[in-house]
Amino acid sequence: MHALRRAFFIFVVHKIWVTAASFYFVSHLHRTHTWKAFVKASLISNFAKWDSVWYIGIAAHGYTKVSAAFFPLYPLTIRVGSEWLGISYRSSGLLITNISLLLALFFLVRLIDLDYEEPVSWRAGLLLVLFPTGFYLSSVYTEAMFLMWTIGCMYYARMNQWWMAGLFGMFASLTRNTGILMLLPVAYEYMRQAGWKLRNIRFQACAMALIPLGLGLYMLHLLKRLGDPLAFVHAQQYWHREFRFPLSTWFEGTYHLTVTKRKGWRLIYRWMSWLAATLELAGTIFSVVLKMRGSYLVYLIPAVLIPLMSPNVAGEDYFYSIPRFFLTVFPLFLTAAILLARKLCFIVILVLSALGQVYLMYHITAGHFVS
Repeated sequence: MHALRRAFFIFVVHKIWVTAASFYFVSHLHRTHTWKAFVKASLISNFAKWDSVWYIGIAAHGYTKVSAAFFPLYPLTIRVGSEWLGISYRSSGLLITNISLLLALFFLVRLIDLDYEEPVSWRAGLLLVLFPTGFYLSSVYTEAMFLMWTIGCMYYARMNQWWMAGLFGMFASLTRNTGILMLLPVAYEYMRQAGWKLRNIRFQACAMALIPLGLGLYMLHLLKRLGDPLAFVHAQQYWHREFRFPLSTWFEGTYHLTVTKRKGWRLIYRWMSWLAATLELAGTIFSVVLKMRGSYLVYLIPAVLIPLMSPNVAGEDYFYSIPRFFLTVFPLFLTAAILLARKLCFIVILVLSALGQVYLMYHITAGHFVS
């Protein structure tokens, strides 16, 4: 119950912050003729933009070759929630997102408490929800749900509850393409528990097969509906993604950022995206130096590197969506919480981060694409 109270407090802080910002910016940027329309715009419409349209479209109409890039569990739950509760797809998506966020924070607190003192979980949770792109944790996006499955999977693996870990991992791989990475930390924790000896492996290890099963089920659905089990891979061409080595992405992106002339919001956002990618790489290095638990590292490293391997080269947007993807790499927030043990340093970073979130919320309310 103590962990749940901590998670709930962090959740409330997040909701107050993003809701207040949304009300303020909608009142200044959008003209609404009635109080009801204003509240709807502030609480619903403002949190259901851009990629949200894809998830809602999939929930309503199913998959096309383009929308196959978006994995199925989130839109499926949107559809089920809408039909069961008799509410709109947007309202269903927001309800699912908020429940997922609260549970994700609960698992995060419980997971961190296994190894660290209580203040670390406080800092990690607050850094997560007040991260500049943290408003996506309250939007019709998969970030909150994916965090719930991945952190829950890690927690159950730490508790040696392998079938629950496998089930959560399966749901993670049905939510996003990087969910399959949960196979690595679960296998690490299992072999660690088995003393790294093959003769100690038991039947419960079969639970790990559930994790790739999620991806397999999606591929089977794509084969049946579109005739292409790899449609989720082929759909990346519509976002002009190309393969690059991670460090090549960073160096090329840094070069183009400094020599390409862009003005206004676009330039500021490109610098913020660069900063997010740089912090990811730096955070990964610090995690290794701090000798973070091996299961966290085997998830953290590929989770950071994979997005850097598919930049939008044609649009010179080398760090496309990385500020948002940052949210789902939860070991980075644990590393930051450990490094920011000094209260003053933590408060300064948290305030700057929260102000960055308000800044990005202004632009998304204004109709600009953010991550």
